[in-house]
Amino acid sequence: MKRMLYLAGLLLGMCLSAADFSTEVQPNTIYRVTFSSAETPSWQLRFTDADGNIPLGGILVSEGKRYRGIKNNTFVQEFYTPYFAKKATLRLKQKVKNVRFEPVSSAKYLNLNPEFKLGKDNYSGYARTTQSQIRQGGKGNYLEVSDSRYGMTLTDPVPVAAGKTYRVSLRREGAGNPKKNIGVYIRFLDKEGRVLENQRDFWKRNFTFYGNWKSDFPGSKPFTAPPDAAFMECQIIDGKVAAFYITEDK
Repeated sequence: MKRMLYLAGLLLGMCLSAADFSTEVQPNTIYRVTFSSAETPSWQLRFTDADGNIPLGGILVSEGKRYRGIKNNTFVQEFYTPYFAKKATLRLKQKVKNVRFEPVSSAKYLNLNPEFKLGKDNYSGYARTTQSQIRQGGKGNYLEVSDSRYGMTLTDPVPVAAGKTYRVSLRREGAGNPKKNIGVYIRFLDKEGRVLENQRDFWKRNFTFYGNWKSDFPGSKPFTAPPDAAFMECQIIDGKVAAFYITEDK
């Protein structure tokens, strides 16, 4: 870990073009990569196992338009390393500088970017957004998911352990009691990323934040990971979400 931080420090102020940066990492751990660029870059994160191979799911392809930082011309991505990861390689196509690659040591929640503090143009932690957008509110950023037929947001997979119980919680953006409920659907996957049990269970495990609840109501619901579960992911539909949390029940 110390070696990784030292290497990250060496890259500060340097200008990289079509370069690779590699370092040792810990599996199932949250990391953050940060750099600056005058243009909108694209990049890959490649994860290799102890034998130097890249198993299925070992390449993460990213576009800068989804990971803009708060400061101009900065890009920030937070991510989980795969369960097999021993080494990570950041592969860049464009010219960038001030590269940092470091663990997020103070993560309070299991899911990434739960309060959207990385910026209104940063979708770290949210693998797919359809007719959804992070917006700037009076007290911070929030996620707005359209109530149209195709509006949804899918979180990144979060590592879990079979038999343990995890709690999904959220806070709604805005005062008053809107008519719409916010729906959350949960499913578990094995270590290869395959959905456990029947695909329809994605709709059976659910949590609803009702429209007549106050926005600061601490709405939550526990879910127990089934046998062979390695990951958990959530789909959010409808409404404005000020914060979305996944925690482990002790």
